[in-house]
Amino acid sequence: MTVLFSCIWCMAIDWQPLPVNTILTTVLVNVICVLFVTHVYETMFLIREREEDVIRVERHERARVQAELTALRGQVDPHVMFNSLNTLTALIETDPSKAVDFAETLADVYRDLLIHGRRDLVPVEDEFVVVRRYIRLLVLRFGEAVRLDVMKGAERGFLIPSMALQTVIENAVKHNVCSVAEPLVVAVSLDGAWIVVDNPIRPRELAHASTRTGITTLDERSRLLLGRGVIVDRTEKRFRVMIPVTSAPVSYLASSETALPGST
Repeated sequence: MTVLFSCIWCMAIDWQPLPVNTILTTVLVNVICVLFVTHVYETMFLIREREEDVIRVERHERARVQAELTALRGQVDPHVMFNSLNTLTALIETDPSKAVDFAETLADVYRDLLIHGRRDLVPVEDEFVVVRRYIRLLVLRFGEAVRLDVMKGAERGFLIPSMALQTVIENAVKHNVCSVAEPLVVAVSLDGAWIVVDNPIRPRELAHASTRTGITTLDERSRLLLGRGVIVDRTEKRFRVMIPVTSAPVSYLASSETALPGST
């Protein structure tokens, strides 16, 4: 480029010898231009590479988190189905009409598990639809031995990990004695950005030591989805679980908008 400029210069001045300062200036200008263009090109290239790397990392992270969530949602405690089938068998022999009602409600509960459970976060209102069906199943099984006490305002517009309330209520029923004479009252309230589930402690003797899989899995899912885990507070007489909720959209919110049967 320097030679080209020099030739053009010579032609312009009838091939007169070029001053040394002119040659040096021309060379310097060319070097500066080359360095500037190279710097701009390299900078744009590095920025584009960086953006592509960030996108790749985000895609891998989303895929990893989604895989973990799918695995965690699949960890359903089998004791619920086992106990429900035992109850259904007993009802078929003693009260066929009630057995039909129980079977239909059980089908609704597991349909909720299949439809509702596919979503990562759901409106709290939808979660209560699922929970009330589950409570209906418990009433058919235990009579009025289990009651749900929902504080006014607890169902307003927040998002919560799917099946979270059912998991915590299921845990309360599994580990505590309940009877019609002394019902197990599970209270649900809203405390800031938390749904609080509280129940009395009346230890039930279990055939096998509890693994606490339900609460542990819910805690892991909550951390992945909301960046906050559940808070468990146990005293001598009360057991309280605080489930995080959010009012803002989350990047991992499932795209499925399938409505729950009976939620309208």
